[in-house]
Amino acid sequence: MKSAKPNLTPPDQMQLVEMCLPQVQASVRRACRKYYYQAAREEVDDFSQEILLSLLEQSARRLRSYDPLKAAFSTWLDNVVEHHVIDHLRSQKQAESWEHLTPEELMYPPLQEEALMATERWKHLRVAISQMTPREQQMIELCVEDELAALEICSSRFFDR
Repeated sequence: MKSAKPNLTPPDQMQLVEMCLPQVQASVRRACRKYYYQAAREEVDDFSQEILLSLLEQSARRLRSYDPLKAAFSTWLDNVVEHHVIDHLRSQKQAESWEHLTPEELMYPPLQEEALMATERWKHLRVAISQMTPREQQMIELCVEDELAALEICSSRFFDR
């Protein structure tokens, strides 16, 4: 039969904080490393204080949830710290900026249907282009392959002949 867990008085809380702070800080650093998060020393201190406060709030409700029959205190505390760090990282996760990406990197591969339709369109275009005069074919080539605007083609030597 389990004995009732005593309520912590303020002096007991201070002793607990002093006793647990180094372990909480070490656990925070481990959890941050585990999730590839580089936390500055101030941030580790902030996390540690938040965690200790969460253990002691509501008459130490969370701290009283510790069961020595299930795990060692250090294991339980590591678990609490890890969950706190995970929650923080999830809440702080920002949308990835796409500004550094090139247009090619932003493109998605075409769906199979779209690729098939594009192939069919090119086949029809090639047939139509093959029926043009050599001069018209050259003009299409300047537009499509050389990416010249219509005004550039008109002002070029193409029409001087």
